[in-house]
Amino acid sequence: MATLTNKLTLTGTAADFGQALSFNYSKDMTVQKPWTGISRLKIDATSAEDTVLDAIDSRRFVYIKHTGLDSAGAATTEKLYIEVDDGDQAGVPSERIGYLKSGEWCFFPLDDTDGTSNLVAETSAGDVIIEYAYWTVED
Repeated sequence: MATLTNKLTLTGTAADFGQALSFNYSKDMTVQKPWTGISRLKIDATSAEDTVLDAIDSRRFVYIKHTGLDSAGAATTEKLYIEVDDGDQAGVPSERIGYLKSGEWCFFPLDDTDGTSNLVAETSAGDVIIEYAYWTVED
C-alpha cells in the first residue's frame, strides 16, 4: 500500500468571473497494486479503438493526457475520445466519457467490479500519443 496525494487548484480574477475564484482541494488516497506509473501509448487512427486499461475489476483513479504529438513526434490537434467498452455485451458500442484536445488532461475515478469493461481511446483521423497512469484504491 502507498499514499497518493491529489491536489487541484483553480484561480481566477473578479474581472473574468464576476467575483474572485480561489478553489483548493487536496486529498490523500491509499492505493494498492496493481497500478501503472506514467506511461505513453499510441492511439492508432486505423483501429476502431485502443485499450488503455482492460478488464477493470476494481475501483481505479485514471490520469490521461493528450500530449499534442502524433506517432512521428509532430504536433497534432486531433481530438482524443475516451470511452468505456462493456466487453461482455457483443455489438454494444462503447460509452463515450468525453474527449481531450491537444495539451488537455483528465483525472477521474473508474469502477466496474465485474471485470468485463475496458477503458479505451480513439481518434477519427490521425494518431495521438497519450500519457496515462492508473492507481487502484479500496472500495
